[in-house]
Amino acid sequence: MRCCTEWKLRLDLGGLVDASPEALMSDWPEVFARSLPKHLSRPLMVQILGYAYQLESVGGYTKLLDQRLKSAALHDMVSPIFKPRSRFVPEYHGITHAVWFSDDGRVAWTEI
Repeated sequence: MRCCTEWKLRLDLGGLVDASPEALMSDWPEVFARSLPKHLSRPLMVQILGYAYQLESVGGYTKLLDQRLKSAALHDMVSPIFKPRSRFVPEYHGITHAVWFSDDGRVAWTEI
């Protein structure tokens, strides 16, 4: 990801808010080396470009943080939130449901 010269010279990220939609759309391919996604709202475009500019200016997160995030994501994917034979009883729109998790990981529920 590389930022164009105009963004490198601009230290005030608030300038993104005042930029015209045409300016944001024309800078998108320079910053991300791909075309602008369809139906991307202007406020979201400003946030994404601002984040890209911030990364270019001050850097991203460290390798250690990257490893910790990947480890946490892997742990969350491998270990289930609910243990086998867990049971909970939520109420939804005045109807009480019993939900439980079997030993093989299946979910079952009934109305009470």
